Amino acid sequence: DGPMMHGEGGLNDMKFPKRHMCLRGGYLFFFDLNDVSGTGQSHYVHYHGPPMGVIPLDKVKIEFPPGGRRVFREHAQSDARTGYELAILHASNEEGARPPAFIAADSLALRDKWANAIKARADIDAPTNLRAQLFGQEDTFATTPAEI
Repeated sequence: DGPMMHGEGGLNDMKFPKRHMCLRGGYLFFFDLNDVSGTGQSHYVHYHGPPMGVIPLDKVKIEFPPGGRRVFREHAQSDARTGYELAILHASNEEGARPPAFIAADSLALRDKWANAIKARADIDAPTNLRAQLFGQEDTFATTPAEI
């Protein structure tokens, strides 16, 4: 959990206001900063209102600006230029697929931490390697969450 900039608006006039991001399950929720208390003070954060929006994380991939840039070229003149940006792209063959979501962190380390957490949530349906010694089977076997 923590404050990050979230891209809102159209491609030509995108704004990056600071929002409180909250990763729960397979979803990334974002709240207005005025609706959250306790950020940075302890491990517990109190939410005083519903989220402003949600980004589902199933079947997504994370992209960074090319060439080691801090932000994507399209957002170089926006507030995102003060942070380190990443894009959440939804993989879908359907028409009307979700548009990309852009978020920017205050530091490179924070951006990488969020990217790794989002990637872990996006791979929730991936096969899991279990240690067979726990179940009395052979050395190792692969299974999907639905088989467990």
